[in-house]
Amino acid sequence: MFRIDYDDLVETGCDANCMLTMIPMIGDFVPASAPLFKVQRNPDRLNAGKAVSAVAVGPERTLNQDVPYGFRMLVDIAKRSLSDAFDPTTAVQAIDRLHDCLRQLAHRPFPSGEYHDGNGTLRLLVSHISWEGYVRLVFDEIRQICANSAQFTRRLKAALEDLLTVAPADRRAPLERQLELLDAAVAANE
Repeated sequence: MFRIDYDDLVETGCDANCMLTMIPMIGDFVPASAPLFKVQRNPDRLNAGKAVSAVAVGPERTLNQDVPYGFRMLVDIAKRSLSDAFDPTTAVQAIDRLHDCLRQLAHRPFPSGEYHDGNGTLRLLVSHISWEGYVRLVFDEIRQICANSAQFTRRLKAALEDLLTVAPADRRAPLERQLELLDAAVAANE
C-alpha cells in the first residue's frame, strides 16, 4: 500500500456514520483481496468502493507518503556496503544520511493516526511509524552487521551521541537503548 487519501476516507466514514481502522500501514504488502479496513458502527452503510478507491495498492513502495521506505533503502545500502561488497565509503555515507534524517525528525511532531470529521468525530485510525520505530529501523540491522568493525561502530556511536544532544527528553530512551546495545555488541567482539 503506497497512498492513502485521508480526507476521502474521513468523508466516507462521515457519510456512513462509521469509523474506519486501516489494517495495513503505508508501505505494507497487501495480498490480493486482503481487507484494508475494520469498520466500526454502521458497516452496512459504508460505500466500500469509495473507501477502497481512497487507498492505492501496487506492486512497489513509493516515497510519496512512505517515508520509512526511504530510510529502508538507505539501511539496505549501508548493509550491502558493510557485507558482500565491503564499500566503507558508501556505508559511511548511508549512515551519515540516516543520522541526518533522524536529526531532522527529532523535533518534528508525528501523526497521531487519528483523523476526525468537521464535528470532531473520529472517523479514521491509521497506524504510523513512531520515533522509536525510525530509530530501530536505522540502527538495529546496521549495528548487528558492523559490531566487529571499529570504524563503523564509532560512526554509529557518534551519530547516537549527537542525536541525544538534539532529541527532546521524551525521545531519548530509544537512542539510549541503541547506545547500550551498540556498547554491548562492541564489548562482545573484543
